[in-house]
Amino acid sequence: MDLRLDHSSGALPHVPVLMLLDRKADIHLARRSGANGWLIKPLNALKLRKAAQEIAAGGCFAEGLEQSAPAENTADTTDDVSTDESANADSLTH
Repeated sequence: MDLRLDHSSGALPHVPVLMLLDRKADIHLARRSGANGWLIKPLNALKLRKAAQEIAAGGCFAEGLEQSAPAENTADTTDDVSTDESANADSLTH
């Protein structure tokens, strides 16, 4: 949050922020702080690399924002960020 406040006051340039969250319940903290993206622990090296590349390129990356799925597919549901990005990119604060 301090980085975003400093940016808005002109004290710092925009700094891309990728938050590493302990749990899904912390997504509200990432949104509120204006993070460009987040990952939820346990971390996956491939997703971490993809998230860093997306954010460094000026994009957003959000994990844990699942789309509604039919009840019969809940056992097979994963936190696949590629499906979440386009549906939820507008909800992220840059």
